[in-house]
Amino acid sequence: MMRVCAIASAVLLLASGAAAAPRLHAAGPDEAPKPAPVGAALEIEAGFHLLYELKFPEARAEFVSWEKSHPEDPLGSVSEAAAYLFEEFYQQGVLTSDFFLNDKRLLGGIEGKPDAKRKAAFNEAVGRARDIARRRLKANASDADALFALTLATGMQADFAGILERHHIEGMRLIHESESLAKQLIVLRPDAADAYLALGAANYIIG
Repeated sequence: MMRVCAIASAVLLLASGAAAAPRLHAAGPDEAPKPAPVGAALEIEAGFHLLYELKFPEARAEFVSWEKSHPEDPLGSVSEAAAYLFEEFYQQGVLTSDFFLNDKRLLGGIEGKPDAKRKAAFNEAVGRARDIARRRLKANASDADALFALTLATGMQADFAGILERHHIEGMRLIHESESLAKQLIVLRPDAADAYLALGAANYIIG
């Protein structure tokens, strides 16, 4: 389970950076999906390019800037949480072949505990993303952007619980939740490729 969780996290979170450009927007039956403003997409994409380069503080600065100008959009908080999660993965050696090829590490998770400050910052960012997404979904149950953000946030929480804290039961519970959200997203937007990734990863882990 540990190996698949790590791979699923890397795929889903890094894919979310590419997905930021063709944002998910709920459309009516006769309405084509609406892309996000070009400037908005480029700002988030720039943050993920920095994240790929392991420039975590610089990536967060881009995401925080987006959050300040778009306080009701959960994408900024989700992206900020991703930066904290991947920085912790990097510091703990999770994003290495040694971690994947060592059965003891795969089954036992990281040695020691995650950094307390990064954990607190991750929890704050991912909690903020979930709150914004749920508030938007309460107002509009067909808000695909909010559902997309909630799916990613829940998947990241599953990874943090399972890999970094070794709380496997909690991780599985969150995987089930993420799977359910991904199914809802696919119903709203069958072309949402990231939802299929989340669903496939969840089914593989559960199976």
